[in-house]
Amino acid sequence: MRRSSLLAPSAWARAAQAVLPWLIGLAFIAVEVRRVSGQVAVRYPDFFTWAERASRFDLHHLAEWQWVDGLYPLGYPLLLRLGVALGADVLRVAFAISILGGFLGLLATFWLVRRMTGEWALAVLTEFGLGCMAYYLFFGNLDSTDMLAAGLQLLSFPLLLRETRRRSAGLIAGLLVGLSYLVRYTATLPFLLCTLFLLGAAGLRRDREGLVVTGLYLLGGMVGAAPQWIASAVVTGNPLYNTQAHNLWFHLLGSGDYIRDWNAVPLDISLWQVVASDPARFFGHWWGVFQTVWPGTEFLAVDLPLGVLAQAGFIFALLAPGQMRRPARVFMLLYTAGMLALLAFTRYDRRFLITLMPFEVLCCLYFLWTLFPARVGICRWRLPVRVPLLLCLLAFNVRYPLHFMLSNPADETIVAVSNTLHAAGMTSARQVFSTHVEFHDVSDPWKRRFDMAFALARDLTATDALLDFVHDHGYRFFIFDRQTGLFLYPDMEGLLLPENRPAGLTPVLVQEERDFVVYRVEENSAVAPRPSGARLENGITLTGYETFVSRDDPRGERWVGLYLHWQTATPLTTSLKVFVHLIDADGQLVAQHDSVPALWTYPTDRWAVGEEVVDFHPLHFDPTLGRGPFTIYVGLYDPQTGRRVPLSGADGPPGEDRIEVDRITD
Repeated sequence: MRRSSLLAPSAWARAAQAVLPWLIGLAFIAVEVRRVSGQVAVRYPDFFTWAERASRFDLHHLAEWQWVDGLYPLGYPLLLRLGVALGADVLRVAFAISILGGFLGLLATFWLVRRMTGEWALAVLTEFGLGCMAYYLFFGNLDSTDMLAAGLQLLSFPLLLRETRRRSAGLIAGLLVGLSYLVRYTATLPFLLCTLFLLGAAGLRRDREGLVVTGLYLLGGMVGAAPQWIASAVVTGNPLYNTQAHNLWFHLLGSGDYIRDWNAVPLDISLWQVVASDPARFFGHWWGVFQTVWPGTEFLAVDLPLGVLAQAGFIFALLAPGQMRRPARVFMLLYTAGMLALLAFTRYDRRFLITLMPFEVLCCLYFLWTLFPARVGICRWRLPVRVPLLLCLLAFNVRYPLHFMLSNPADETIVAVSNTLHAAGMTSARQVFSTHVEFHDVSDPWKRRFDMAFALARDLTATDALLDFVHDHGYRFFIFDRQTGLFLYPDMEGLLLPENRPAGLTPVLVQEERDFVVYRVEENSAVAPRPSGARLENGITLTGYETFVSRDDPRGERWVGLYLHWQTATPLTTSLKVFVHLIDADGQLVAQHDSVPALWTYPTDRWAVGEEVVDFHPLHFDPTLGRGPFTIYVGLYDPQTGRRVPLSGADGPPGEDRIEVDRITD
């Protein structure tokens, strides 16, 4: 009986070739989606700039090209704008873009290794190994441009290594690299190196068709990059305008402190000006970075145990006889050496080395692939050896995707600050002045960062001058932190102690470790308190109150922010606590907040007669747990005895010991 063609080895091999690369890519997507599923906060600082540009994009003012920027191309902000226009959160769009780039890079790796070696099993193993690398997983979910640019560039490489020159392949490869230029200006480097490879191959072969393919590659690159070139030409007169030379100056001549050095030279300084400023230092810096390649590990992004073979495997793949084709070896040598040489002018940042990772993984596996026999004969059996051993080796790296799936970066502090600010009455991130560089509005679709002190008020030396700046510029909230705040303003540590009663500031969030404090700026408060006039027997009067209701992010629960304005007519000798109760329509307690006034920082026995004390209380509650409307009651009590302070006879019935201040209907 004839064997079914479905059971023939060639049929199984074809099925595996068709399915496995996609399954690995889909598994990568599943890992990364699980990784970012609970994240709501921005992690990569440059993302704020991209999101800000995207939010300013206006279809009605295309002729003005308002979104052109010399530091970053326009492609990524336009993608962010498109995602938000389709109803997605800008951070979710960023995650989707990076994950897509990683997926494309994995598929490209399979096709690239298949072109280089002709071995589909080695190509699958390389793709799988790359997908298990910690750095690849990290950049595959980062809110940044790097992975998308790398994925597009990697897709172009297999097209350039086709055995038969096809004009369409050259055009598409150039278009992919051109599109990656719209995402990262660093795409110029692979575009230059691939052009040199094509020209060299055509020259060595005396191949006129190769020159045509090279020309089409250049044309595709120009077409892909045309939106940026046209925009830059309209705005600056220079289609290749960018400010990357400023980055080069920073790493060459700066002290390493972004806050102090970033504005030390003009952003549009030219490459020639950087070189001419100190040629010896320029080339000395380049050589110092480049010589770390061997035997250093600065450029390696491959995890152990494969990492120990990366450099030896690279030399082996270039020199030892084997299945890797000569054009593939030349391309790998030219591209790897060229990228390392060009990047040495700044630094070996692993996010710029993503396109080298497939070659690093391949070299490790190719070394072992050549070393191990495909099969070993035992008695009458021919047992496979090579692929099982390599799979066992790669199994050590499976822990990285498992770790990514089971761990999510903590956003609790950033979320708490954003939610508290909304409860305190913030309606826009532009109302907040912050020394902390990571805090931003997680509830806003654009994830806007609060105005940064290091960019706006770096040279203020006294607390009064800083507070005057905050008041004069109309900021409603002020965040001061220990790390950056004290670096910028080393003499202002008192701002971390609300007990010092900074003039005109009301604490709305006081961290226990005092790494940061969030204040409301009373002078710029946009809402006048609603009058109350309720008096207590001990001489304290509730002169007014302010109520704010907001939605929690990401859980969607509610916050109530309540400002109580107190005043005492007589000196107080007892430290009392304030209670705030939220009661539903059935009289049940839904939420409460008890504390010493001003979030435990201003006890009543320190109050001055006639002084107005603003006292903030945040309440977090789930409205589904009770039936509205909800009523807010406040009062004071002695924490030693538990006895509440009753209202004076003229302001309530006998024995009444709480003040009804407001009702919430939604």
